[in-house]
Formats: sequence, C-alpha cells, structure tokens
Amino acid sequence: MRGAFRVVVLVEADLEAEIAEDPLLAEVGWSWLMESLEEHGAHFTAESGTVSRSSSLGFGGLSGRPATTAVEIRASWTPVAGPDGRIDFAAHLEAGTG
Repeated sequence: MRGAFRVVVLVEADLEAEIAEDPLLAEVGWSWLMESLEEHGAHFTAESGTVSRSSSLGFGGLSGRPATTAVEIRASWTPVAGPDGRIDFAAHLEAGTG
C-alpha cells in the first residue's frame, strides 16, 4: 500500500464489437487511466489493476436481448503528496471517473 489511503475504482463502458476484439484493448484501457491520472496532476504510487472485456448473448428467456460487449477497468493506487506536501483527492477522483 505504501501510504495511509488507497483509491479503488471500477470503470465500465459499452463497446462496439469490433473495438472489443482489438488485441490491444487492455493496454489502451490501462494507459488511458494512467494518462488521466497524470493529466489531472494526481500523484500516485503502487498502481495495480485489471482490464477485462466481455461479450454477452442472451439465450432462452433472454434471447430477445441484443448482444453486448463491454470493457471493465478495476484499478487501485496509493495517492501521494504533490510538491506542496498535500494530497489532491479531487484530482484522483476526477482522473478515476472520467
């Protein structure tokens, strides 16, 4: 953990089937999160997580539902103080949610 706090996020997004098949989807999803943290000025350490893709097709009583594909990012990191000696929690929340 390396700190007093841990930020944990779950981000889900529906995708077009073609995008979900991209072999680099996981790497792109993870890099999106890391870039978002940097862009928001959220200083951190000990980042970890997973990027998953899923496809769903209903059968039987659910056969009328359209097929769906999605990506899910589960991540956590330890926020650390910036140059001013303070942790900017708002930056971490903004980076992790959008």
